[in-house]
Amino acid sequence: MRSVSLPLWLRVVLLLGIVVLGTGAGLFAYRYYEHPTTLTVAVGSIDGEAAKAMSAIASRLVSTNASIRLEVVDTGTALEAAKAFSDKKVDLAVVRGDVGDLSKAQAVVVMSHVVALVIAPPGSSIDSMDKLKGRRVGVLGGDANTKIVDVLSKEYGLDREKVFRDIALPDARQVIQSKEVSALLVVIPMAGKYLSMVRDIFQQGPKALPTLIEIEFAGAIAEAERYNSTTQSFMDEYGNWIYLTPMILGGMATVLAAGWKFLGVGQSETEGPLDTLYALARRIRRAGTEGELSDIEDEIDSILQAQRAKVAAGDENAVDATTLNVAAHRLENLIHDRRAILMEKPAVALVRTEESGKPVDATGATRANIR
Repeated sequence: MRSVSLPLWLRVVLLLGIVVLGTGAGLFAYRYYEHPTTLTVAVGSIDGEAAKAMSAIASRLVSTNASIRLEVVDTGTALEAAKAFSDKKVDLAVVRGDVGDLSKAQAVVVMSHVVALVIAPPGSSIDSMDKLKGRRVGVLGGDANTKIVDVLSKEYGLDREKVFRDIALPDARQVIQSKEVSALLVVIPMAGKYLSMVRDIFQQGPKALPTLIEIEFAGAIAEAERYNSTTQSFMDEYGNWIYLTPMILGGMATVLAAGWKFLGVGQSETEGPLDTLYALARRIRRAGTEGELSDIEDEIDSILQAQRAKVAAGDENAVDATTLNVAAHRLENLIHDRRAILMEKPAVALVRTEESGKPVDATGATRANIR
């Protein structure tokens, strides 16, 4: 029996209606999904440039009608920005990977790459990290650079309390000129603006350049003290597509297959076994002889045998045994009743009388009027 009994035109109309409704629902969901989402982002830097940069980005997102809006929260320092993020007061934070508690954070965008520099004034005799022992090193942005100071102190055997001293950016030039510190530790992006700022701190003449002290074990330190959760892995970047693409394609294939089956396109128009069995019921009611009923019984047996063979072979299109048995039992009852009716009817035959030659039936009734 065919699973689809509606006319083809009605199936087409229904399917088009479902497609229109689905498309409308999809567009509504898309518009809702594309509605701009506002996220708060904490920023902080000693020169205020971080807040300016993020404000420019936020303005650009608005002008391009992006799906994300940024509300910039200037916390003053990178450490305070990290703290606001850790306390879940903001959704995002622009911070270095080694500042604050970022154990549950993941990088979204890398804004810049920064480097740690240890710089001595022009003409200084300090040309290695080992020569910093017994000297004073000023640390710009001390709170944010606490971890770097701890690592350098441990790696080079420096007494943290005696060697490193936190200083403010406005005081940097004065402490260098007064020789209160012998070198500076700064962590800055490799950009012209910040390099110029560092040169201005040490400027003593047109040809005088500060001395850059090499951190010999920088590579080993970076490997040992790698900052976690600051770079997206392959799965972080493409994981959603890897998981969602098969689901989307599978869902589309299922919908298309269901629509195709609903339309009945390409399906065989031949009757199924149940249709054939139900059609036999009409033949049974019209059967006039025992021979016709016997032929019908043979057809029923053939149909049942064929379907049982399909079930045994694992054919998914085979009719289950229970349904077949119900249909066959109904037909058997009809055959039994029809046989009983045929046995009750008197036999009727046409004969001729010798005298008149007129046809009469076996009961003696004249059939003269039969044409």
